[in-house]
Amino acid sequence: MVGCGEFMINAMATDPEKAEPAFRVILSVLLQRKINRVSVTAERFVPGMMPGQRGVRLDVEVEEYETNPEAGDKITTSVYDLEPHMKRDMDFPKMMRFRQARIDSRKLKAGEKDYSKLPDLFVILITDFDLFGKNQMIYTFRQSCMERPDIDYKDGLRLLYFNTKGKEGGSNAIRNMLECIENSGKDAAVDEATKELNRYVEDIKQNALLKGEYMTLGDLIDYELEEEREKVTKEVTKEVTKEVTKEVTKEVTKATRLADIIELLEDMGPISEELKERLETEQDENRLKYLHKLAARVSSIEEFEEKYNGQ
Repeated sequence: MVGCGEFMINAMATDPEKAEPAFRVILSVLLQRKINRVSVTAERFVPGMMPGQRGVRLDVEVEEYETNPEAGDKITTSVYDLEPHMKRDMDFPKMMRFRQARIDSRKLKAGEKDYSKLPDLFVILITDFDLFGKNQMIYTFRQSCMERPDIDYKDGLRLLYFNTKGKEGGSNAIRNMLECIENSGKDAAVDEATKELNRYVEDIKQNALLKGEYMTLGDLIDYELEEEREKVTKEVTKEVTKEVTKEVTKEVTKATRLADIIELLEDMGPISEELKERLETEQDENRLKYLHKLAARVSSIEEFEEKYNGQ
């Protein structure tokens, strides 16, 4: 049996049938509470690894909802923004702040003034490194009053960082889930929840439409690394081009100014090869500016040479 560790978060987000039950299981384990009816939206698209292949979507948004029995409308009670992340060179707290603001701005209708209708929001980041260096399996943040921490500030916002390498806190169920998210192989499915996810992943991988198009965690890391390499290459190329352009411009400016000096002197008569060669050895831009002005002021080559030699 193929293990569920080949990054099922992305596999689930691409499957309309498996997404809802799978994310109920994932969130129920990670948050240690029952998650009810949900709808799943995958927001960020990553192209397939080869031409013609189907891509995957990251940054998954899960809405937990209740149904109004009278009107039949869906009422969103909680939103879960879930994203696996391998990059390390980022200001994660401010990224989480931005994601929270982006989501909240979409959850109230234009003109709505009843902010109590804003659903609870859980912004969840899963990393394979310890962002805070405390060896925790999970770091949960919520706003509180610094002067009175005993005040229960109910704004409905939670920021959660799950560390697949963490050993402290959490539970065996959370540990199993994080290991299942991170690792491939049949050994990753060790309890009821991870075995259930394993069945979903197995079904997806057996789907003929998706064969050869399933992006593993390793594939995703390769994609992220390639994206980073391209970014660095572009930045280096930009800097090198800037420096080369700067040097070329500098050389062109010097050559032009030298040509102008010689032209001004030649208007007054023939100049010696010795004087030309000496002028061509001048490299300092300010020095060339001075000689250009000097050539424009003097009335003879002899006067120029006299003042030139006197410098």
